[in-house]
Amino acid sequence: LKTLEKGFELFNDDPWFLQNIINHYIYSDKVEEASNYLDRAIAQAPNVPQYYYVKGNVEERLGNIKEAREAFDKALQLQPDMADAYAGIGRLIFNEAVEVLKAADQIRDNKLYNAQVEKANAVFIQSQPYFEKAVELNPKDTEYKQALKMLYYRLGLTEKYDAISKEIDNM
Repeated sequence: LKTLEKGFELFNDDPWFLQNIINHYIYSDKVEEASNYLDRAIAQAPNVPQYYYVKGNVEERLGNIKEAREAFDKALQLQPDMADAYAGIGRLIFNEAVEVLKAADQIRDNKLYNAQVEKANAVFIQSQPYFEKAVELNPKDTEYKQALKMLYYRLGLTEKYDAISKEIDNM
């Protein structure tokens, strides 16, 4: 950790050091420290898109969804071809839809339940373009494709589901 911190101090425009420091804190279950360290890094080098991407992940982990989205958006503003940031936004929206579905599970009235499921599906649909863009920008990433496959299945988009399943199988 000391070596990483010294490396970051000397080369604060290189996201590699910061990512590893933050990973250390995250894996040590010290996410707040990771967030604080990241805020310092952004203050020192506010135009490094990777910092905002990592910030988005940290904020998501802390449950700060609005801040996570803002960080991913800022990463894309600085680097419009960052597939990871598109996938991060897609994940935020997807997880929001999952929460709507969890709420639906508590509803016993079929009409109200179906309305809640439709509400969830409307949110799931909003995540689709972000996952599709991530796949477009990084077509070799199976994680993005798996997420998109699950989304297509959830939305009943059979042709798209079949096509991406075939792509995954041929990787």
